[in-house]
Amino acid sequence: VFATPDAARVPHAPEWVMGAVVRGGRLLTIVDLARLFGLADDTPKGRAPMVCVHLDDHELSLAWAVGGVEVVEGRDTVRSIDPKVVLPEPGWIAESLITPRFDFHRLDVARVLAGIRERF
Repeated sequence: VFATPDAARVPHAPEWVMGAVVRGGRLLTIVDLARLFGLADDTPKGRAPMVCVHLDDHELSLAWAVGGVEVVEGRDTVRSIDPKVVLPEPGWIAESLITPRFDFHRLDVARVLAGIRERF
């Protein structure tokens, strides 16, 4: 996890690609997860992703830009029977959970990465 850097623009890239940066000697593509999921209109105006999560994938060299990262203890969660957010691909959600503070989805990272590969 690292602070969202100023990224170089990538011409003709989809709108969900924020740009590219060199980090640790590797070129990383920065993907705005909210835009990829079609949720960008739900975020407050002017609120940019705050951190990036570098993914360790042997085919793609990328990081997801997100609003923040929370540590959640499994014992503090309960499965949600009424998920509030629908993603473009329902298979991207492994499960929906709720905590006393917020609701969230646990993503199937392999399926989300496959979706990104298809869209590039």
